[in-house]
Order: sequence, then structure tokens, then C-alpha cells
Amino acid sequence: MFITIDRSLFLEMLQTVGQIVPLRPVIASLAGVFIQAENDQVRLTTNDLEQSISVVGEAVVSEPGEVLIPAKILIEAVRRSPAEEVVLKQLPGRSAINFQSGSVHMEILTLPVEEFPELPQFSLQHSYTLPQPLFKDIMRQVSFAISTEELRPVLTGALLSFNKEDVRLTALDGFKLACRWSTYLKSEQEAQAIIPGKAIRNLLKLLGDTEPMEIGIGENFAAFEFSGARLVTRLLEGNFPDIQQFIPEQYQTQIVVGSEELWQAIVRAALVCKNGTADSVKFNIGDGQIAVSAQSMELGRHYETIPIQHKGEDLEIMYNIKSIIEVLRSAQAPEVVIDFHGTYGPCICRPVGQDDYFSLLMPVRLT
Repeated sequence: MFITIDRSLFLEMLQTVGQIVPLRPVIASLAGVFIQAENDQVRLTTNDLEQSISVVGEAVVSEPGEVLIPAKILIEAVRRSPAEEVVLKQLPGRSAINFQSGSVHMEILTLPVEEFPELPQFSLQHSYTLPQPLFKDIMRQVSFAISTEELRPVLTGALLSFNKEDVRLTALDGFKLACRWSTYLKSEQEAQAIIPGKAIRNLLKLLGDTEPMEIGIGENFAAFEFSGARLVTRLLEGNFPDIQQFIPEQYQTQIVVGSEELWQAIVRAALVCKNGTADSVKFNIGDGQIAVSAQSMELGRHYETIPIQHKGEDLEIMYNIKSIIEVLRSAQAPEVVIDFHGTYGPCICRPVGQDDYFSLLMPVRLT
């Protein structure tokens, strides 16, 4: 293999596929970038056994071929290259490649190509097209509710649903829940897939163009194609919970409050907590205001009030600071309406003026 490629393009491609390169790979080949070159195109691929990312770019291919190069050293070599072009030339009869950029010459040892694992062959039964910004926004509002605990593997992903009414993404972890939907796409091809949280987080980093993206759903895999890149992920197996069972019908207390005002008050309250956002904050609702308070033996106490619109009963309730901040930030709105269902029931948070999203959070017990 002998290629010449624009340094900026090459670095962008490497940073895309480098998202899933494991820090401590279970097999050595997973630490590599698989490079295939032919017909003046270069394809880069990485794989962590659960998902794969590939991206295609233009290059001058003097000699076609393929090579597996350790990702870490290649990315850093390209990042620190002084010239506008990078030349890679495979050394005949040796497990090494010559790297050249301007006056820089490096010899990088390569990994055995035959040891690079490929995902099993699969077919996609359903295909959908969405704008990248829309799907990124949907994921951003829901991803905080994806569980990081492996006790219930199905909850470490988000349920992606396509149906005749909308496209919908749902996540829950036993304490919080988030659901966002859009009527942009109404499909006669109904499908559901549980997308792993790791894939959701990678897509949030990678999506950004205004161009549309393609989403393909198969029996065990899903594929996301965007901006010349393709991310393929295994799907999580299991039955995703029906979220309707967790949503109360009638609130006991309802408030409308500025989300930034409440969020900043909670952040200030966390200053007096020994464990910061891992601790709890108390709300006292009544008389047209919400009182935000917290205290600890080690650091002191905090108390402040915020004006609100208030319906229903007065209420005293406590929440984990980190979780309530995530709920408010994910609403992405100047004001939120929050329905409370008693001291020990869930609260439902919705952005004012947005009827396609809600989140749910369970309180902690009063102390």
C-alpha cells in the first residue's frame, strides 16, 4: 500500500473512527485502525466487538492494499505532522509502514491484518432517513436517563421506535426516565431496537452536519450512516419496560419555573454539601415560591427562594442533586412545568411550549 492524503482530512477521519478504540483492548488487533486503499479512496475502520465505525475519504492511491496500524500512535503522528500531506508506504516483506509528512519520517510497526475482527454479516430489514440535528437533539434530551448499571442490561440502552405516529427514543434506569418523540417521520415500516448507551454516546459526539442521515434496523444490528461515516452496533436483547406503567395520571402539585433559575439555585445549594452533587437538595413549595435548601455538618447550610406559578397542594420533597440538574438541563427550555405526585411519588418535567418531550424523576426520602 502506498497513499498520499491531505493531513486535515486524514486527522478528521482518524478522530471519527478513534471514538471506539478501547483503552485496554482484550485482543491486540482492536487497538488498530484498519486501512484499505484502492481506486483513489481510503477506508478506515475500527471495531470493539460490539460496534464498528468506518469512514471513507479521497486520497492518491499509488499502490492499493490494506494495513492495520496502532490507532494511538497514528493519530498522534498525524496530529503533530508539520506538512499539509501525509504519505503512508507499506514496507515490503516487513510488518511496518513508512510514515512521511514534510521532513518527518517515521517507521511504525503494524499489526496482523488477518487478526482484525469483522462484525458478522447481517441484513437490515428497515431503513429510515432523519436530519442529523433532529436525531442528535433527540438523543441529547434522553441519554442522561440511560442506566450505567449492568444488573439489568436492557436498561443500559435506549429504545428507538419507528411507527405510524412518530419516531421515539426512550430511556430509564429505575430512578429517572426520559422520552422524546418527533412527528417529522411517520413510517408504515414499524420497528423497534434497543440501542446500547455506548453507541448513543458516540453518535452524540459524531453527528453535527445539516445533511440527512440513514438509520437501518436489523434483527441483531443497527447501522447509522452520516457524513461519509457508518457506525454499526449490536442491539441489546430483552424486553424494554412499558413506561406507561410509571406515569401517574393526575398531579397533586404543579409548578411553572424558570429552568435556569432553579438549576443555578440547586448548584449553589450543592456548595454546602459534603459530597457535592451526589447529595440531596430539598424543595418546599407554597405561597407562590419554591424554597431550595441543603445542609451538611461539615460545610453549613443554604437557603433561597424562587418565585413560581403554583397549582395544587403545598409540598416538601427531596431529590438527588445530580439527577434533578440533569432533568432541568435536558429540558432545553427557558421554563419548565413540573408535576409532583406527593412526597414519595415521581415528578414529571416538561418544557413549556414543547409537547414532544418529558422526563420523570423519583425523589429521595426526606431526612
